[in-house]
Amino acid sequence: MLRLSWTPILSALLTVFSSAALLPSEARGGKTASQAKDDPGCHSCISQAASQFAAGHVTEAAALLKSWQERCPNNAQLHLMLSTVLLRQGGHMDEALSAAQQAVNAAPALVAARLQLGLLLSGAENNTRAVQELERTVELAPGSYEAWSTLASVYSKLHEDSKAQEATNKAAELEPSTKTVRLRLLKNLQHSGKLTEAKAELKRLINNGGYGAEFLQQLSEEAMAIGDWDDALSAGNKVVEAYPKAIAPLKLVSIAQYNNHSYQDCLETTKKMLALDPRQPEALAIKGRALVKLGSADQAEKEFKLALANQPELPLALLGQGELEFSRGNFAAASEQLMHSIDADPTLGQAPEVCFELAKALDQKGDRDNAIDFYKRSIDKGISGQAATDAQSALTRLREAATKP
Repeated sequence: MLRLSWTPILSALLTVFSSAALLPSEARGGKTASQAKDDPGCHSCISQAASQFAAGHVTEAAALLKSWQERCPNNAQLHLMLSTVLLRQGGHMDEALSAAQQAVNAAPALVAARLQLGLLLSGAENNTRAVQELERTVELAPGSYEAWSTLASVYSKLHEDSKAQEATNKAAELEPSTKTVRLRLLKNLQHSGKLTEAKAELKRLINNGGYGAEFLQQLSEEAMAIGDWDDALSAGNKVVEAYPKAIAPLKLVSIAQYNNHSYQDCLETTKKMLALDPRQPEALAIKGRALVKLGSADQAEKEFKLALANQPELPLALLGQGELEFSRGNFAAASEQLMHSIDADPTLGQAPEVCFELAKALDQKGDRDNAIDFYKRSIDKGISGQAATDAQSALTRLREAATKP
């Protein structure tokens, strides 16, 4: 019998569900004309099974997912979730492995699926195949601690000692307690609202020549979180240089370029992402957003539709559609679509740029109270530059108007 703990695998899957959007970024593989289409009910099935699983009804969740497998051949999330549910259920390791393989077949660039398959193969002592999957995982996401630590163990079993040591070193770079120590000052400054000092500390960490590309990806993510686009680009580009086939750092770079108003550079980065995966939904959505800013509305609309065809309810695509409607002067539709994107991913409601865009749309359509709310949110969340000036001016204007009889 296969001796394997499902806990790290479950943790990897829960990372996929961490976004408010139910579907993960790469959970739907691009379909060819010869492939069967998924049943429109796949999304509802996953939602129901997730609720059952969370409530501890593991057997019911497994039965539901199994009953939909053939109707959802291209839905990587369904297969991945089934694999995890079967692991929790116990006694179904072969089926769990098969489901993980189906998830990878449906979405080859989905990190969580690659990781889960690699972990299962490692537990089954199929070390040669496990190495292949785990190497592909760290190629896609060099910041994966679980992949590097498992890869070190598998290399050791294969007597590839130099590779085992290298993987061990990379895992040590990403070990959670190490990360906590390195980022302690940055986090304290951030929580204290000292953004200038936080950016200085972030720059110091990025310029520390002793840190590898794997940790630099985490620093790029930290820079994105505080709106430090220049340092996000600095760290992200170093990761891309080390891992040119990794989707995760390319995505960070493209979004930082977009937020930094470098729209042509953003387009070039999305081209690199799409060269790795022509149907990558977030790459299509980011490309569409850049095209909106460059005035190519019709082409942008096509990109958003393609992204949503591959992943319905993708928050970045919904956000882009809202920005597109704003550019066309359709302010009611813009505010509705922007709110939809926040409903799909509440973290967007914490982004000052998104709050500012929504505030402008609400302002233009005459919804004064909500416009005031979102202008204030954009300022509180740290909107900067000319947008900060515009937000403050709009807030003053609307508040003065509200006091007039």
